[in-house]
Amino acid sequence: MNDDARGTSQSTGGERLPARPPTRSPVIRQHFDFSAASARWLQEPTVIGPNVSHRRLREAFRTPSALVVSYPRAGRTWVRAMLAHAFEHTMQAFSAHPMDTTGWTRIDTSLPRLILTHGRTNPRNKAPDELHTDASWSKDQRVLLLVRDPRDLMVSLYHERNNRLPLIRRRPLTPMTLGEMLRAEKGGLRTVVAYYNAWATQRDVPRDLLLVKYEHLIEDAALECGRMLRWLGVEPVADTVEEAVRAARFDTLKRMEVSGRLGYKPSPALLGNQNALIMRRGVIGGYKDAFNRDDLEYARGVLAELDPWFGYSA
Repeated sequence: MNDDARGTSQSTGGERLPARPPTRSPVIRQHFDFSAASARWLQEPTVIGPNVSHRRLREAFRTPSALVVSYPRAGRTWVRAMLAHAFEHTMQAFSAHPMDTTGWTRIDTSLPRLILTHGRTNPRNKAPDELHTDASWSKDQRVLLLVRDPRDLMVSLYHERNNRLPLIRRRPLTPMTLGEMLRAEKGGLRTVVAYYNAWATQRDVPRDLLLVKYEHLIEDAALECGRMLRWLGVEPVADTVEEAVRAARFDTLKRMEVSGRLGYKPSPALLGNQNALIMRRGVIGGYKDAFNRDDLEYARGVLAELDPWFGYSA
């Protein structure tokens, strides 16, 4: 076996070159939990992936242009796909990784580098008083805060827990009804409201914050896409916006997921359960079909505690 096959480095003229990349295309990690130990991601121009730790490649990166922050299941896949296709159209090129927004910044450093995160830790399994609500980690950063109606969010999280996760982890989880999950101490509706309220009360901490609502994306995707691009410093040319919206339509993303082009290869078991897919339904107000009368009443009481800045009425 030669050196290239073993993936070792070679030396030319005294300079040590990086090993030849593997046949598999590198996947750039774009999601981080900003704990105190990992706060360095905000200061150092670093990216995770095969053969990208070399100094010459690191020079193409810099601190992020924006942090895309959201609670799980708030529509981040949709936003990521839309922006990635906008960057692709801006470059007038084609990418084999349609969800990769970071890769383009290696080619054109004028494009914004995005980091996607849920915050310092993933909030889905925490009680409201366990959340890391201090937003000081985002100080001096630009934050795109993506939100969704907490009631629709809970329905999506319910299907993820009961239908998707058992098939991905290949081990059963303790069954929970939607009502039980809605009222759960950890990861229930009160956790979502507490997470949102923490951002509402600290929305002046980041250097700049753009609020993007899932519902507005459904109502006028082109308008919201243009708004996001302009905020990111990319001129929202009409053709670019039109192509990004077309490429990130729900039915298009669902076909991509089924065919294995949404970042993972779904198993036959996943394909056999439509409620187990990431692109499950994509509607506004789906909770009205899922909640019973007691659930609606409970949700009304909890949403009364939500900061009116988000515009979600109880």
